[in-house]
Amino acid sequence: MQPHPDPWRIAFTVAFAQVVIEKIVDLHEIGKALSGEFRQGVQRHAMGMLARLADEYCGTRPKPLPFPGRRGFVFEPVELMVIAGQLDIASRFAGAGAEVLAGGAARFAEAGSRGRA
Repeated sequence: MQPHPDPWRIAFTVAFAQVVIEKIVDLHEIGKALSGEFRQGVQRHAMGMLARLADEYCGTRPKPLPFPGRRGFVFEPVELMVIAGQLDIASRFAGAGAEVLAGGAARFAEAGSRGRA
């Protein structure tokens, strides 16, 4: 019999959120080093990446991640709140991409509070 909830799920969720945060901040930092059209393109890509992620996991019918279980992995509402918290904390300290992270935090918090995973 497995423990419920699985203790690894929160650790996985935090790690997942941290990877997303790193990528968004990195893209914004790269964008700052570029000029004009390239800068805007990189920053739009960062915003789009988080928007697609939020659409995928905060929408009406989330797709399971293809790991770590055989049946896939779908975030529970509490895990969406954990992701929201991680994004919110990062938005307070990240100069680059702070508004994108804050918007993502609001979206994940809304989905988690609705109980919609």
